[in-house]
Amino acid sequence: MRLVPLESCDAEVVLARGVPSERPDGAPLLRAGTTVTRELAARIAATGNRAIWVDDELGRDISPPPEFPADVIGVALEAASRALGSAPVAIAAGRELDAELVRRLGDAAAEIAAAVLEYPPDLCPISDLPVAVATAPWHAVRVALLGTFIGRRALVQSGWIDYQGVQRFDLVEERLTTLAFGLLVHDIGAPAPAPARGAHAYMIAESDQPVEHVRLGAALFPARNTHAVVRIVIHSHHERWDGLGYPQRKHHDATALNARIAAIADAYDAMIAAGDDRQPLANHAAAALIAAGAGLRFDPELVAHFSALVAPYPLGHEVTLPDGRDGVVAKLPRGDRLHPTVRLRSASGPIVELVADMAGEQASAAA
Repeated sequence: MRLVPLESCDAEVVLARGVPSERPDGAPLLRAGTTVTRELAARIAATGNRAIWVDDELGRDISPPPEFPADVIGVALEAASRALGSAPVAIAAGRELDAELVRRLGDAAAEIAAAVLEYPPDLCPISDLPVAVATAPWHAVRVALLGTFIGRRALVQSGWIDYQGVQRFDLVEERLTTLAFGLLVHDIGAPAPAPARGAHAYMIAESDQPVEHVRLGAALFPARNTHAVVRIVIHSHHERWDGLGYPQRKHHDATALNARIAAIADAYDAMIAAGDDRQPLANHAAAALIAAGAGLRFDPELVAHFSALVAPYPLGHEVTLPDGRDGVVAKLPRGDRLHPTVRLRSASGPIVELVADMAGEQASAAA
C-alpha cells in the first residue's frame, strides 16, 4: 500500500486503510476497501485529511507499520476536545478545569501509554497519522503519541533517576501515562492551536512568544488530583536546551525530562501540520530541522531517540528524487534512512526500483 495526497487522486483508487474521523469510538469516516472517486476524494479533503492509503500496483507489497489503535486515538481526541473547549471559560473565570475532564484526560493518557508499550522500542507507527488541518485537538493527540514513543525509548535505554539519585527502570507505564497526560494538554492555556500561529512556529524568536499562556494553562490543574509533572510540561515545554527559552530560561536538564520531550514533539508536529495560512513541511524537512536543533533548542540525547523513531522518508510515502522524479518509498535499510529504496514508474512504462541518495536533500532542509 502507499500514501497518496488527496490532490493527486485523479483516478479511482481503493482504500487500503480507513479514513479516520473524530469519533470517540475510533470508527473511520470510510472503511478499507471503499472505492474513492475524484469527487469522494474532494469530500474527504474537506474534512481536513490530506492523504489516504491506497492499494494499487505501485504500492504492492509495501507494508508500513501497523496503525496505532483507532479507538485509543478516538478516546484521546474526545478528551482533548472537551478539555481544550472548556479551558477558555475556566481561565476567564479564574477556576480549575472540571474534575470530570481531568479524569477523562487521565484515562486517555493511560490508554495511550498501554498502547505504546505494545510496540517494540524502536518502532513508532505515527508517520501515517492523519495530518489534518491544524486543529488544537488533533495537534494535542499527535504530540501526545509522538512524545510518548520518544519517552518510552528513552526510559528503555536510560531509565530514570529518582529523588535519591538512583537510576531505575521500573514504573514505565505509570511514567508514560503521566507523560502522555502532560502532552495532551501542553498548549491548553494558548489562545489558538500552536501550529496555526505562524508559518514556522518552531523558528520564531522566543522573545516574540506570549508567555502568559503557560502559567494560565498550568493553573487549570489542581495539585490534589493532577501529577505535578503534568503542570511542568505545560509550564516548561518552551524552554530550550541552550537556556534561551521561556518562561524561566532554564539550561540543559534543569528543565524536566517530560517538558524536553514535549518541546521536540510539539515543534515537529507544528512543522508538518497544515494551517489555514501555510503549507506543511515535508517529513524529511521537519526531521532535519529537529536534528539541526540538537544542543541548541533541544536535548541532543532526546533528538537521537526522535531520529531513531521518525523516518524522514517513511515507508509507503511519496518522495521526490533529487532528479525531480516522483516515487514511493518501498524499503528502508536498517540504520540508513537517507538511502531508501524507491519504487517508480519508468519513462517507458514498467515499474522499477532504485536506491535513492537523499542525503543532499536532508542537508538542504536543515540549512
